[in-house]
Amino acid sequence: MLNTTSITYPQVRRERNLAFAFAAAGLVFLVYIIFSGAGGGVSTPPFLQKTEAASQDRGALETPAKLALNIAEQRNQPVEGAGVLPSAPLEVREHPEPVPLSEPTPRSTRGPDARVRWRGPLAAGLYLLEQGKAGEVLKWIDSSDTPQRRAVSYPLGVLKARALAASSNWEEAQKEFERIANATVSSALHQQAYMDAVFGIEMCRAGGRIEAISREALEKMLKAPQACWGSGMAAYAWAGRLPFSKVPVGEHAEQLRALLQVALLTDGLDPHLEAECCKRLTSLTWDMLVAPKATQLGAVRYTVQPGDSLYKIAKKHGVEAGQLCRLNKMDPKTLLLSGKTLTVLPGGVEVLVDRWRLNATLLVGGHFIKRYPVCIGSDAKTPVGSFRIEKKLVHPDWYFHGKRYPYGSSENILGTRWLGFKPQDNGGQGAGIGIHGTTLPESVPGRESHGCVRMLNADAEELYDFVPKGAQVTLNE
Repeated sequence: MLNTTSITYPQVRRERNLAFAFAAAGLVFLVYIIFSGAGGGVSTPPFLQKTEAASQDRGALETPAKLALNIAEQRNQPVEGAGVLPSAPLEVREHPEPVPLSEPTPRSTRGPDARVRWRGPLAAGLYLLEQGKAGEVLKWIDSSDTPQRRAVSYPLGVLKARALAASSNWEEAQKEFERIANATVSSALHQQAYMDAVFGIEMCRAGGRIEAISREALEKMLKAPQACWGSGMAAYAWAGRLPFSKVPVGEHAEQLRALLQVALLTDGLDPHLEAECCKRLTSLTWDMLVAPKATQLGAVRYTVQPGDSLYKIAKKHGVEAGQLCRLNKMDPKTLLLSGKTLTVLPGGVEVLVDRWRLNATLLVGGHFIKRYPVCIGSDAKTPVGSFRIEKKLVHPDWYFHGKRYPYGSSENILGTRWLGFKPQDNGGQGAGIGIHGTTLPESVPGRESHGCVRMLNADAEELYDFVPKGAQVTLNE
């Protein structure tokens, strides 16, 4: 029982005043939150507040040029929660049964049908979505409601929301996107689904017109981009606001190039947008590199000194002599004149080989330079992992099953260039493997090599000119 005799009137008054003080402080704080959040009458939506918080945790990117540097690393990391995928687009029946999961199977060994754009449990649904069959996607989701599917409910929800949006059911699509955006973000897979949802909400609000999404919303989405559809579309939408100049100079061009690089390397764009993005990015990158007085993408301008040669200049900057010829449109036999100014592109060189989409991407200093079609081995002949280039050969001989086929022989399929992996890499998996040209151009893109990465001869020659010994080649899972 409370002992009332021990409580004096001054104590009561002090406690009452203290309570009033706390209440007043709380009221003032509440008013402050309301008005400070208003910012002109509109507060930041909860899902964008979460984006800001996520960007602070990861370190906000200060300039658009920095956006592109982490996506290449993300796209080669295994995604938590990813699984196997159905082998082909699924036949949707009137009374569908739950769909089993199976390993991916390309529909051909060469050409576009040799590519597998999507992997994981939702691959068949994504394939249907890209074919414009949104209604079938929704039926496919219903037919696939198994415990395995429910275990990946975040990306499944994104797929459902995207299908609803593709059917112009903006209200229901927005509700589904908001459900995902308001969920707890934990694993890498959930973070990607969350970023998809953030973009999806804005797209629904704009009625599918991505050009109507505010630049402020796009900027917030790209503070911490993920290798996913949402970040790719946000970057592409932002890039669409900037003019595409044929004389690219200054920060404006680099901003556009960085956004296009983010959009492309997320591997989340629809096929027609991906093709257009790659074309624009390649054109802009090379225009910037070969432009007079080019100093973008980390390029430097070097004035030729008496006694210089291409090889001396290349060694001084840690690049290949072939790179100097490519960037400065020079024949390697051209006499260098003292006082001539050359563009040099220093920086670490990396080649990213996508074994599913059958392409190889060249990066210098983290900047996209070009993407090439490739042919790899059938089944699992082409190894997975990181390798270093150890040997470079022009007009290589081919050694196969203990026999030598000299360059020029009708039986030598290596083409004009060879970039051999270090044999000891990845527990000895680099032995006898490399990147090379081919005398069988019809096999590119495809899955017909003996384990090497084949390229068209012209592409292999260009890659050869940029890639030094010791450069890293990463082949994804």
